[in-house]
Amino acid sequence: MPTPTPQKTDDRERVLSTLEALVEKQALKRIVFSKPQEKDDVRAVLMPVILKGKLHFQLARQKKDGKVHHRNISVGDIRAFGEGMLSAFRQWNLFTEAGEGQVMVSSKGQVKAVGNWQKLSEEAAPVEAQSHNRVKHRLIPEGEPVPFLVRLGIADQNGRIYDKKQDKFRQINRFLECLDDLSAYFPKDQPVRAVDFGCGKSYLTFAMHYYFTVHKGLETDIIGLDLKEDVISFCSRTVEELGLKGIHFLKGDISQFAPIKDADLTVSLHACDTATDAALAQAIASRSRLILSVPCCHHELARQIECPPLEGITRFGVLNHRLADIATDALRAAHLEAAGYQVQVFEFIEAEHTPKNLMMRAVLKNPAGNKEAYKKYCELRDFFRVSPAIERLARLPEGIQPVQ
Repeated sequence: MPTPTPQKTDDRERVLSTLEALVEKQALKRIVFSKPQEKDDVRAVLMPVILKGKLHFQLARQKKDGKVHHRNISVGDIRAFGEGMLSAFRQWNLFTEAGEGQVMVSSKGQVKAVGNWQKLSEEAAPVEAQSHNRVKHRLIPEGEPVPFLVRLGIADQNGRIYDKKQDKFRQINRFLECLDDLSAYFPKDQPVRAVDFGCGKSYLTFAMHYYFTVHKGLETDIIGLDLKEDVISFCSRTVEELGLKGIHFLKGDISQFAPIKDADLTVSLHACDTATDAALAQAIASRSRLILSVPCCHHELARQIECPPLEGITRFGVLNHRLADIATDALRAAHLEAAGYQVQVFEFIEAEHTPKNLMMRAVLKNPAGNKEAYKKYCELRDFFRVSPAIERLARLPEGIQPVQ
């Protein structure tokens, strides 16, 4: 008799039952839906909301024309809603106070739950839902004067965001959402130690300081590093003029920077080409608990890929470069996993605002590293026949990477 083909496990029921359990416990913080099936969708966000004294969930579904459609879902309809969203979006990022889970839906409709879903359903604590008139509240709301936004030319003295800076304002708030999703990992009894590599004009560095000090009431020790002397001088003057504490800026090369031991957070947004690899290497060396990275241009592997099965792609210049983009970030994510991090890759901001819109979010789970993840990294590297900068620059924990 022929050997039966093993069936892939479909986690659809697990996802839906966990969703129902979190709703029943009032422990669902937020779900971000991305990779839409419909061409006119961009992304969607589900959040708890109180309507007429009862718990509901509000879905904000963004369309490509810039409009956002809102819909309220009752607790009793949450399962049917979940079934519909599994057909509408191919990726979910689900957040609770106990951690987060990811849902991936294949092109054939196969559902995979990524993360510790048992922990999510058993340990997630209740969260406070917002009243309906506060659903659109941002961590930095428009119309509220915030000194660093005024100083950086994003808002006027009354807190009104300039029209040409609306995209930047949305990017700042999206970044703060990503920080807020990781709030459980930040220390409460000592300053939050963070470094922003390639900080540039430091919109997000100042936003990070604002979030920790104003929203969380925490002390900080934040460093912004950049090669450009003029932007470092500007940022340093801004710190002095605003009277900020716990944030300072340095001129220097990422690869030459002395790692901060046991950093809480490493940020690298839009560092060009292998500068992102240098930043990730610094994060690994410092055993940074958290990493938020949005890579910029990818040039290195476009010149290296020699993969016979993919010659139908690599012989076309533009397709080769797009393949190199994906391969570069996939190898970076795999290397971080080998270093002991739990990694997620998702859309940071809508593609129409910036084509460089993928964020890698990494949480250190196993400081000793992961040998199995390193094997998978090597398999991917050898398939493309490349020598990535992340491997040359980043040293994995002892015993994971063989001595050359």
